Amino acid sequence: MSVKEELMPPDTTEELHFHKHTRQFFYILEGQANFVYDGEMICLEQGDGLSVPKGVIHQIRNSASGKLRFLVISSPFAEGDRYISK
Repeated sequence: MSVKEELMPPDTTEELHFHKHTRQFFYILEGQANFVYDGEMICLEQGDGLSVPKGVIHQIRNSASGKLRFLVISSPFAEGDRYISK
């Protein structure tokens, strides 16, 4: 398991991807996150969380004008278990 605090500047996004073995939980500490989650758009604000089971295609975006700070908890550790979805 890993717990990471991450910071995304305004107008940034990660690649659409999934994990074969890792499940994740995202917890928003500051700002607003837009998630693509299994083809749907979900908006999270400070204090919200989202569980992402293994195999679910997802992407976090900071479409706002301020920074986005969040925790991502991965189990097991996600290193090497990231597959880009096209």
